[in-house]
Amino acid sequence: MPAQAPIQPVQVINVKTVSPCRQEVTDGANSFDPLQFVFISSGALAECASAATAVYGLVPDGSKTATDSPVDAIWGQLHSCISPEPDQNLFIVNISNNNQLIGSGTTTQANVTIGESYGLLLGTGTYDGYNFLNVDNTTNDFFKVENYYTLDGTDAYNGRVICSINRAIIQ
Repeated sequence: MPAQAPIQPVQVINVKTVSPCRQEVTDGANSFDPLQFVFISSGALAECASAATAVYGLVPDGSKTATDSPVDAIWGQLHSCISPEPDQNLFIVNISNNNQLIGSGTTTQANVTIGESYGLLLGTGTYDGYNFLNVDNTTNDFFKVENYYTLDGTDAYNGRVICSINRAIIQ
């Protein structure tokens, strides 16, 4: 039986010595989790939904409210996002599919091709707020697979891959 790769939030691999951040943007009372891809909607950051076609960056901290204490929200509702530019950062993401299968199905590294593009899947339930590469979505080109994450076997369910973000969708 194939192994199960660890399910984790998106991780960043710096291509440059220093990871450039994008200009701060308010969350505008929109809700999102730490280490989630976000885009700008009506001047505020919002979580990228499944099959997203726009991205501003990866937010390192979750959304805040106007009443959060300064200790918990040092910058208030402002967030600096990690740049999604492919020449600056790459991302390690787990594989899933339209059904958000965990521990079964066509969710292995063997089901994705290096150099091909796939859509984003926003997790729900236990994995609410997690971003996955959706092996079933080859229409909304969010992630481009650059390489396999070598700590996972090619037959491990929900294996991880190293991806860049499609330049055409970066805001």
